[in-house]
Amino acid sequence: MPKGIGLFYTQKEKTNMKKTSYPSPFDDSAITRQKRMGLLSADGTPNEETIYMLAHVYAALFFDRLCDTNADMEKCVTICAELSRLLQTGSARELLLSICVQYDALLTPLPEPIWWSVGNPEIITPYVKEFVRQLSWLTKDLPAAKS
Repeated sequence: MPKGIGLFYTQKEKTNMKKTSYPSPFDDSAITRQKRMGLLSADGTPNEETIYMLAHVYAALFFDRLCDTNADMEKCVTICAELSRLLQTGSARELLLSICVQYDALLTPLPEPIWWSVGNPEIITPYVKEFVRQLSWLTKDLPAAKS
C-alpha cells in the first residue's frame, strides 16, 4: 500500500503503481481461477452443476437486495420481468450487461465468481440464463407479477 494519502503520492510511488498490473477476467489467469472455483473441470469443460448452483444462490441474493432497496414490490417484479423478456429476445451478452446495470443500480459489486467468468462464454452464457430463470421463478407468485 502506498504511503501517500489521497492524491499526494511521491513520483516513485506513482511510478510503482503504474507498473502494477491487476489480474483481469480476460487474461490467462482467469481459466486457472475458474478451475479453482469449480466452474471448469480439470479438462477445461464447464461444470454446469456448479454454474447452475451459483446462478440460483446469486439470483436469490440479488432479489433479496432488490427488495431490500426498493419499497415498491412492483418495481422489483418489473425489473425481473424486463430481464426475463431479454432472456427471450436478447443475446447472453445483452443479458449480462443488463444484469450488471442492475447490480450497479443497487451499488452492489458483481459476485466474484461471475466477475472472473465474464470473459468465458461457456460459463457466463448458462449462468446468466439460469440466473434470470431463477428470478422469474422467484417472482412468479408475487401479486405484482400477476397483474
